[in-house]
Amino acid sequence: MNVRLLSIPVVIAIIPASIAFGQPGNAALQQLVDAGATANARNFYMARNYELGWTKENDIDELVTAIRTIDIDGLEPENYNLRQLEHFAGDTTDAQLDLALTEAFFQLAHDLYQGQADPEKLFPGDWDACVQPADYVGLLQDALNNGSICETLDFIRPMDNGYEGLKYMLSKFREIALKSGFPEVGVGVSINPGDLDDRMVAIRTRLFILGLIPEGLVDESVKYDSLLIYAVQKFQRQHDVWPDGIIGPRTQQALAWSAEDYIETIVVNLERYRWHQSRMAGRSIKINIPTAKLTLANNDSTELEMKVIIGRSDRRTPVLSSVLTMITVNPTWTIPPTILREDVLPAIIVDKGYLAGHNIRVLNNKGIELNADSLPWSAINPSKFPYTLREDPGPRNPLGLVKFSFPNDHSVYLHDTNMPSLFANADRALSSGCIRLESPMALARILIEGSGWTEDKVREEIKRGETKFVLLRNSLPIHITYFTANVTNGELLIARDIYRYDRIVLNALRACKPRL
Repeated sequence: MNVRLLSIPVVIAIIPASIAFGQPGNAALQQLVDAGATANARNFYMARNYELGWTKENDIDELVTAIRTIDIDGLEPENYNLRQLEHFAGDTTDAQLDLALTEAFFQLAHDLYQGQADPEKLFPGDWDACVQPADYVGLLQDALNNGSICETLDFIRPMDNGYEGLKYMLSKFREIALKSGFPEVGVGVSINPGDLDDRMVAIRTRLFILGLIPEGLVDESVKYDSLLIYAVQKFQRQHDVWPDGIIGPRTQQALAWSAEDYIETIVVNLERYRWHQSRMAGRSIKINIPTAKLTLANNDSTELEMKVIIGRSDRRTPVLSSVLTMITVNPTWTIPPTILREDVLPAIIVDKGYLAGHNIRVLNNKGIELNADSLPWSAINPSKFPYTLREDPGPRNPLGLVKFSFPNDHSVYLHDTNMPSLFANADRALSSGCIRLESPMALARILIEGSGWTEDKVREEIKRGETKFVLLRNSLPIHITYFTANVTNGELLIARDIYRYDRIVLNALRACKPRL
């Protein structure tokens, strides 16, 4: 089952199940609604017997102002009836205006709360949207009753410092674009400290525009002098490049970004925040796929950070939200279908000793172990594999010594690894979809609090080698996310788009037209 985590309140208006209507309050309005209003608008006006809703000029002004300035969220004002609303210029007696205002509010509220695009349609099978229903009709009625249009729209925006940080960065790079933008930096040979290269003039200017060096270091010198090394390293850290101070291929690619490239990436990630609907507030585990990092934090207070290994591009780690419920000590590994089909079965056919060499047992559908040597491996249809392959626990097991489970539809989990050296890699998209942890015991130490287990007890059980299950008394939310831009400590951090999702989202946003 899909897990839906509900962590922000939803305003609910109590609307009578039935209302004894006489004549509609505004016959012209009812005709307009019956002719093709959205379901939310129909429910809104039916509940008020087709009385006009927008009878106060201040409410109209607040909504129009909110729409005019919605570009600060990366949304397009023209998608929300702006021209039509401005044309009526505050006529509080016009039925057409009233309906236009209502539809504009519902569309804007939806896009701020859920986003414009549907990630489950953009990334089928790889993204669980975890949508929490919202009572948009109740939100509007409450906003009109209390004269709180702007306050209500603010309430349903993502309540996250990262979202606000991206909005600030969006305005910053739009300002850069309106000016001269960035000077072009050509891609060529690597530039080492001390080298002379004509591109250094443009690089100095770019670093200044980004606020990484003072204006006094912007000159016509073509030398990569020592005064720039720290700024280059900081630029590399901000763009997910190994901070060696060498202006190599990946650093040059980042230096080639235009202001528009930054703007597009920020707009895409603002949309992703809206997909998550701020349910990431509170104490939870967050794993960001592009940065391959895990953070355990309570809002802005970080308790634990570590590197992780995530799925490679052909076996992607899904985006989802769930709750950690169990730790398995000395886990067995039941080989999943994709790995079985693409990796293990071909290896068995080539090497008859593969199963014994990897401590893998063959079980039938009743859990009874079979003699692997007696089975016709070459004749087995991988798509209808009739057995279960299970690797025994131990230090060579791919899951390592500890596994962390959470309900999801993708058979993914967090786990230790028998190959810890891989965490030294800059590119850690190396798994078949599950997530390997750099420091599993550090996470286990926190999760087992209150469960009757201690770290010493876990280590004792590991030595015994038997599989044990630890049910977590204090379940902790887990969010697997995909952000290629975020703001931390006032700095914009750009991560590699390892699954090439950004362009798909950007194209979907560009395809959004006025839907009113």
